[in-house]
Formats: sequence, C-alpha cells, structure tokens
Amino acid sequence: MISLNEVKRAQVDIAPYDVLVSDKEAFEAGVFLLERAKLNTELAASCTLASARRVQASFGKEDHVVLLICGGNNSLENWIHYREVLS
Repeated sequence: MISLNEVKRAQVDIAPYDVLVSDKEAFEAGVFLLERAKLNTELAASCTLASARRVQASFGKEDHVVLLICGGNNSLENWIHYREVLS
C-alpha cells in the first residue's frame, strides 16, 4: 500500500504536459484500443493514448505510466465515418 506522503511526492515529480493531438492520431489510437484491448472508446478518450505515444520518449524504463480511458459511447457508424473522413 502506498502512503499519502508517497503520493504527494510522486505528484511533485510528475512533469506537466500539454499535448495536442490530431483527429487522425486520436482515431488511430482508438482503432488500436478497439482491435487490441477490445475497448470501444470515443475519440476524446483515445486522445489519452495518442498523447502518451507523443511523449513516450520522456518515459524512463522504471516509470509507471497509467492511462485513464473512459467513454464507450461510440457506434460502428461513427467508426466508419471517422475512417472515411480521416483516411
């Protein structure tokens, strides 16, 4: 179990990132999540993975990375539309 002091220290050590990803990057991350993890996310949620991919070089081998991904309100019609528009 992690103590509150350890959590506070970890929060100080986290470098803040403002990462802007394209719609295409969000779509590609969403496809990855759907195909590999069987998670049907909205593009707003798949931005989490797209952002992590953008900054992955800054992660060390010993770092623990947690991605909070939510939003499963997406339809097959949306995925087809996204592919047509973004490909």
